[in-house]
Amino acid sequence: MNNSLFASKPTLPKIHFVALKCDEEMIHKAAIWILGEVGFAVEHGGVLKRLADFGACVDFSTQRVYFPCNFVEAFLKNSERFEWENSDFISAIVFPL
Repeated sequence: MNNSLFASKPTLPKIHFVALKCDEEMIHKAAIWILGEVGFAVEHGGVLKRLADFGACVDFSTQRVYFPCNFVEAFLKNSERFEWENSDFISAIVFPL
């Protein structure tokens, strides 16, 4: 069997995504709602404690973590913005055919 087809990864063109301002706002609002109202499960006591110490709302009995809107907005305001346009992140996520 000849495996030369899989000897090297194919070179794919860089993908550029363009989001409209209204799309970005809709995605942001949905993410804020999910983080604050739905939360997410964390099944590790040490991680739950660290998140609580960091300022997240943690329900230790259900092992759920919530990030309220003001918490997320403050975090984003104080964080360095990631420049997607100058990143190879998207092109690095390639699933083999």
